[in-house]
Amino acid sequence: MKCKRFEEIILDFIEGKISEEKKRELRKHIEECEKCRKLYNDFLFIINNSKKIESPILEENFWKAKLNCIIEKGENYILRFKPAYLGIPLFILTFTLVLLFKIYLPAKKYPYVELADSNYELLFSEDEIIKYVDYIGEDEAEKIIEFILKERN
Repeated sequence: MKCKRFEEIILDFIEGKISEEKKRELRKHIEECEKCRKLYNDFLFIINNSKKIESPILEENFWKAKLNCIIEKGENYILRFKPAYLGIPLFILTFTLVLLFKIYLPAKKYPYVELADSNYELLFSEDEIIKYVDYIGEDEAEKIIEFILKERN
């Protein structure tokens, strides 16, 4: 018998809920396997010592008092979190509105700049354009300007 199978049916073996054939097989396994023997002895120790523990003597109304205590705590718990029930949806609504306004409001318009004797509306401020131009090479900047001027004409 494998140890895994023994571990699955050890309680049935201790309580005597298995057939005689299985009992013989399990006894043989316990004699051969030290790990399972230790497990068996541990279970027996726990079961035998747990029977020695005396049950506490409870008052007549103990469970009614416990139930009332639980009900009171539940009511206090619900009342305590009512502001959160209101606060969370308000936070979500505010966040959603801010997000929608950022998406659907028209973009900031920047002043007209005169380029090659024509007025063009820039998509970015001059500072932003200078900041981005610093990252590209001179050849690439010239190609971009040529492309923009071709598209506008």
